[in-house]
Amino acid sequence: MQQVPMKEQGSQTLLEMYLRALDLEAFQDNYQAYAKDATRSGLPYERFLLALCEAEISHRKAQKIERAIAAAKFPFVKEL
Repeated sequence: MQQVPMKEQGSQTLLEMYLRALDLEAFQDNYQAYAKDATRSGLPYERFLLALCEAEISHRKAQKIERAIAAAKFPFVKEL
């Protein structure tokens, strides 16, 4: 595991706390990997944020569909 300087650890912890408070689950799950990729490929900040927003939107849509299916309480198909 890569060593993170103490000051960055505090920022990282604070960021993760804010992402939890804002209920940005996909941001929290993906921001580190996306940040590394953005740094490696030299993406501008706007593109990095756009990718995170796209991941969050996709995650929320999938959760919404799952909740709707669960709420519908479809009967199970029984076959002999």
